[in-house]
Amino acid sequence: MKTAERYLMRAVAGGFVVAAAVLLPLFSFIDLIEQLDDTGQGNYHSAQAFAYVGLILPRRLIELGPFIALLGTTVALGGLASHRELTALRSVGVSPGGIALAALKAGVLLILLLAAIDQLVASPLQQHAFGMRATALSGDSNAESGSGAALWARRGDRLLRVGALRLGRIPADIEIFHFNAEGHLVRYIHADYAEIHHRAPWRLNTVLVKAFMAGTPVTTRHASMVWQTFLTPAQIGLLEKPAESLSPVQLYGYVQYLRSTGQSSAVYAVMLWQKLGLPLTAAAMILLAVPFSIGAPRGASIGSRIALGAIAGLGVYLADQIIVNMGLLLDLSPPLIALGPGAVLLAVALAALGKSAARR
Repeated sequence: MKTAERYLMRAVAGGFVVAAAVLLPLFSFIDLIEQLDDTGQGNYHSAQAFAYVGLILPRRLIELGPFIALLGTTVALGGLASHRELTALRSVGVSPGGIALAALKAGVLLILLLAAIDQLVASPLQQHAFGMRATALSGDSNAESGSGAALWARRGDRLLRVGALRLGRIPADIEIFHFNAEGHLVRYIHADYAEIHHRAPWRLNTVLVKAFMAGTPVTTRHASMVWQTFLTPAQIGLLEKPAESLSPVQLYGYVQYLRSTGQSSAVYAVMLWQKLGLPLTAAAMILLAVPFSIGAPRGASIGSRIALGAIAGLGVYLADQIIVNMGLLLDLSPPLIALGPGAVLLAVALAALGKSAARR
């Protein structure tokens, strides 16, 4: 039995590789077409478009994870069924439950790989890609992202430096310089972090202010102060990484920050629970693929099985999007919104697997 289980695991893992090799280029090509439409705006050219698509590849891999699990399992078990290998395995005592368990064990490896990529690779690369793209599209010579700081910007006699972004979205280590007509520094402000509100002044926190009068600095400290920003919406966009680019750890910290400051956190909480619920969704997809293989007619081709799996995956995706948007509109619990579809899908998959086993 152990030999049969290892054989099934290798086959399913190989199916994951095949599914990824098909889906990733397809969706990357779609991303590239979208990016090429924006070339010519600001300083954004085709080289940046190709670089952007390359940098977000790990994120696309994670987003496609459940569908890779579904199609990969379908491809693997469908191929075994077409060559009567599943029949041979059943004849030596491997039950449908055993086949599903072996597929799930291969799925665990996929889930662990995707989780590591999300935390360590996908998030920093996507955030870098977003900053590169936003900087190029803005075409603003008075703003620069990178070079050891999150943002440098100048407008008239004022210079702003944002040293870092906490949790991918909170400006931190902020320095503001005011110069007079002769180019001499007359006021310096340093803030630990800032709360950004669109079309509204920033709220600087833990602030140090130095005013230079006759060459003598006068220092004052404030718990917080309001500062009227001179940044354009495009420049502010450089400081707000897309929510989907945040790692689970960053999302958790940002949700806690929003709650502590009295801001709405529902969208980010749902996204966090969706990331945490990835194992549930992937497991449900794998179990859903098993009845497609062992329950399909003997003459069914692998192509028909893949088509059925693709339709099921598309249906799950559309249902998930509808449920998430409706849940946010109705202000339902984020865990319920994010995990509910996966739990229902898992129940459906287990029921289908049970019926398939009963027929055999």
